[in-house]
Amino acid sequence: MSPFLSFSYFSLPRTNNFKKVDLNEIGTKFERKKQEIYLSVNFPFCVDICDYCEKKAYPFKPRNVYRYLTRLSKQINSFTEVSNSFKVKDIIITGGSPSVLDEKDIYVIIEAINSVFDVKGQVFLDANVSDLFNYEKVEALYSAGVDYINIKTPTMSKRELETLGRYDYYPEDLTRAINNLKDAGFNEIILTTM
Repeated sequence: MSPFLSFSYFSLPRTNNFKKVDLNEIGTKFERKKQEIYLSVNFPFCVDICDYCEKKAYPFKPRNVYRYLTRLSKQINSFTEVSNSFKVKDIIITGGSPSVLDEKDIYVIIEAINSVFDVKGQVFLDANVSDLFNYEKVEALYSAGVDYINIKTPTMSKRELETLGRYDYYPEDLTRAINNLKDAGFNEIILTTM
């Protein structure tokens, strides 16, 4: 099993002050030989903060996204000197709700990683059902380099979704989201219930 290297490198307290944690010490553990790793990028923002979710997330605001992407790119670039020690098997973009990003932002993340690391695998992206209703957005995610979509939903019961306060989609909307993914070219679709 390959180890994970995570770029969940800062916490964003409610005051919106970023705290950077140095991950360079992680790179030194693998300098002896080229280590195959999975690279996980945590996008810690959501449009709605759900009480039932175990993930730490913050309200989605464009200024926070810009700051996050700027710092993420810097953190990725800080691995330039040790990146030849790694071969990235897959990139996993998780969250929060990374599917709220537009395709340009997803492309920026993927290209920043590709510019520093030897990437041999595929790109996985966590998505909310409601973020997949727009076919043009789904097609743009595919064009940006995303290979797999992991659709995340707390339940497939309409009553339970309403109890949880999720009115942005219903179980029957999952079919529309999956059809959009297939039509856009996605061959691998994962469904995860939380």
